[in-house]
Amino acid sequence: MARRTKGINIKSKEDLSKQINIVKQEINIRPINRQPIDIQKVKLAIQSAESTTNPNRSLLYDIYGNIKSDGHLTGLRKKLFNAVTGAEWEFSKMGKVIPRVNDLIDTVEFDKTLKEIVNSILWGLTWIEFSNFTKEGFNLWVMPRKHCRPETGDLVREQNGFEPVLNIREGIYAKTCMEIGEPDDLGAYFDVVQYVVYKRGNFGDWAQFAEIFGMPFRIGEYDSYDETQKAQLEKALDEAGSAAYAVIPKGSSLRFEKNPSTGDGQLYNLLKNACNQEMSVALLTVTETTTSSSSSGYAQSKEHGDQQDDIFKGLRDYVRRILNRKFVPILQANGIDTEGGYFIVKGEGEEKLSLKERFEIHIRMIKELGLPYDVDSLYEQYGLTKPKDFDAQVKAKKEEKEAFKKAITPKQEENKNLSAETKTLWEKAKYFFGLAPQS
Repeated sequence: MARRTKGINIKSKEDLSKQINIVKQEINIRPINRQPIDIQKVKLAIQSAESTTNPNRSLLYDIYGNIKSDGHLTGLRKKLFNAVTGAEWEFSKMGKVIPRVNDLIDTVEFDKTLKEIVNSILWGLTWIEFSNFTKEGFNLWVMPRKHCRPETGDLVREQNGFEPVLNIREGIYAKTCMEIGEPDDLGAYFDVVQYVVYKRGNFGDWAQFAEIFGMPFRIGEYDSYDETQKAQLEKALDEAGSAAYAVIPKGSSLRFEKNPSTGDGQLYNLLKNACNQEMSVALLTVTETTTSSSSSGYAQSKEHGDQQDDIFKGLRDYVRRILNRKFVPILQANGIDTEGGYFIVKGEGEEKLSLKERFEIHIRMIKELGLPYDVDSLYEQYGLTKPKDFDAQVKAKKEEKEAFKKAITPKQEENKNLSAETKTLWEKAKYFFGLAPQS
């Protein structure tokens, strides 16, 4: 049995880094098995992973690594990553941003940490070892999943073995490792693997269909008594290209019956689209945000877009909880003051207003309520360039307004006096008619 880390004397960060390098060398990493996959192999891999005696996920993780190359699945995965890495992350304490931690947020390593937390949803298991925190960043090592035994916390030497190299729940590793995913969770890839397998087989059949029926078929005729002519004709047709051909004796007939069930190959396209839609529903719960169906319209796409935004918000909430619950203690253990602080997504939860709606609100605040405002902030929010001679222009407009006011003041006084005389005459008329006898 290999030694366990519980008996290793790790006194410093340097000792920990050396030990991690030793552990990496002791593990025998095997490449992904990229042999053709069928549903039967998927079933065997699931049975091995769900075994109650000696569970082993190696076969299943080989399949997961294999299906990652699917184009549609890659697009869905990137959407999930971008929803998290594209957010404005901050670490604040009592409403104040902590510069030391925010420096770490703006690093490639933190970006990779976010992606690996998302990967824990896809794979169902992720163990990350952190070390060497500096102002420039930190080191992280994603432990090979095929060597992880979540039931015991052991990292084993061989992917199909049970000899432990270390235990992430003991010693220093309990403070430096982030364990994400439940022991019995096989990840979201488990929900889509069958569709990738069916789709790959479908593409192979579709390619064969295109090769057979999409290229011209050539027929060469030879004298039935001349075998030399037959051999020469076959050689000529073979060297003339890859299109299918047949060599038959003169007077013979060759006929191809079209399969009405395949038609022009639309059946393959329908199956491909169906597999893609099932993958979209499994990972995003919607379809119209990645591909567009022929029957979709603006309303349907908008509805799916709103649903997708809710999914992404839930994803960011999950990542935020993992960071605050598991990453913050690791930062604290590495000498970074995080007491009382927490990770947040800047602006998350705020109502999103269009530019027009925001403009109308600002106009009402300024005109109707007479509230003071920050000119620089308005220019920034609406993407306008503030003139270099802004102050001079404001002064000129103010002087122009004052001059106009002075010019119309005499006329206003004249109109005011005229209004007073008119009012007096009206009062006299009312008095006179009031004395007249009533009929």
